[in-house]
Amino acid sequence: MQETLASIDVAYKNNKAEIEAAMFDLALEGIANGKMDYSKDPILPHVVATINKTVEKFSKISKEEQDKMVALTEEQLNAIKNADVRARD
Repeated sequence: MQETLASIDVAYKNNKAEIEAAMFDLALEGIANGKMDYSKDPILPHVVATINKTVEKFSKISKEEQDKMVALTEEQLNAIKNADVRARD
């Protein structure tokens, strides 16, 4: 998520004039139509590109790396076991 938010900041910084002009035009279009939507959002393509890069990166992770990322620490396992014991008593 942080990477996506950072990509929005970078995209805005690098394309500020174009994005602001597009947003202004979209605002005028929305006012004229009586509704606003995000179908032509100028930042959305940057967000989607970042999300796609992240998905691609995660899809290349080995099964072992995936297991390691979601594995509980010994401390977490002990906390769960202790909570389970307390719940049974």
